[in-house]
Amino acid sequence: MSGSGNMVSEEVEAEVSAALTQMVADERRYAGSPWRPIATAPKDGTAILGWWGGECMIVDWCVVVERWSLTHDGEDMFSPEPTHWMSLPEGPKE
Repeated sequence: MSGSGNMVSEEVEAEVSAALTQMVADERRYAGSPWRPIATAPKDGTAILGWWGGECMIVDWCVVVERWSLTHDGEDMFSPEPTHWMSLPEGPKE
């Protein structure tokens, strides 16, 4: 039984290692750029800039249908979904 526990631990360790390797590669690739892979975007309803196919639009994650959306009600979905994102810039100072 302890053998199967070690196997699971090794599988988890391999998955974590692969994820960390990808994160480091992404950081190096996007160093100095505000654009990040969409997999790292917040999915809490925060509005962000989404990028795909040469287009940029303000989007947010629709928890009801689990997709990026132009609206809060999930009506206007992307096809395909954004590939990159960045935070919205700060508004003008009055």
